[in-house]
Amino acid sequence: MPPKSKATPAAKPATRTSSRTTTPSTSAAAKSKRASTAEPNTRDKKAQQFFDQYKDEQADEIYPAGLVQMCNDLEIDPASDVAILVFAWKCGAKRSGIFEKAEFLEGLRKTNVFTLPDLKSSLDNLRAEVRDGSTPAYRDFFRFAFQISREENEKTLDLETTCGLLNIVMGDRFPHNQLFQDFLQQHSTKRVNLDQWTNFLELCKLVKPDFSNYDPEGAWPLLLDDFATYVKSLKMTN
Repeated sequence: MPPKSKATPAAKPATRTSSRTTTPSTSAAAKSKRASTAEPNTRDKKAQQFFDQYKDEQADEIYPAGLVQMCNDLEIDPASDVAILVFAWKCGAKRSGIFEKAEFLEGLRKTNVFTLPDLKSSLDNLRAEVRDGSTPAYRDFFRFAFQISREENEKTLDLETTCGLLNIVMGDRFPHNQLFQDFLQQHSTKRVNLDQWTNFLELCKLVKPDFSNYDPEGAWPLLLDDFATYVKSLKMTN
């Protein structure tokens, strides 16, 4: 007898896959994309609200009164604390005591803060950025401090502003600072220009406290030559 043929098993019906089904990885990617899009919008909104909190009612700028209030809320004294000056440097501010909207928002972005509490928590970081007076960044900040502190249409600083500003940006970290201020009070000059200001920083970095390595033939401004003579005369007297 011929062998019996084996029965072929019936094919299972194909499983239909819904076109709406989303794989877990696709779903996670979509959520991540939505979150990454929403996050900058949230930050921008917070930054705008921060600016609006202190801006003038009649202009899209923060004026001195608003800045004073912001410093009070930050619990800092702008006359002695370098932090707000560093923030102004980050903003690229062009006028003393005034923040344009674009400047303020750019400063927040660079500092990576978007609210008053954020900025308050970052004050120590701002101070730390200019703690090392030997860096190119500090040199740039030192120059900025002079330029932002000038009165409108003035190219120089009066002595009171110069000394106050030196206390903020230098403090007691530079041994020549206090002596230089004492010297200025006795010198005939009444104002300090940018060249004298920036060269004083170089003198602080290069010249020893006793001025034993000061070169009077160097390209120092005359004001600093007079300062060197003043310090040496004090050393001889003592």
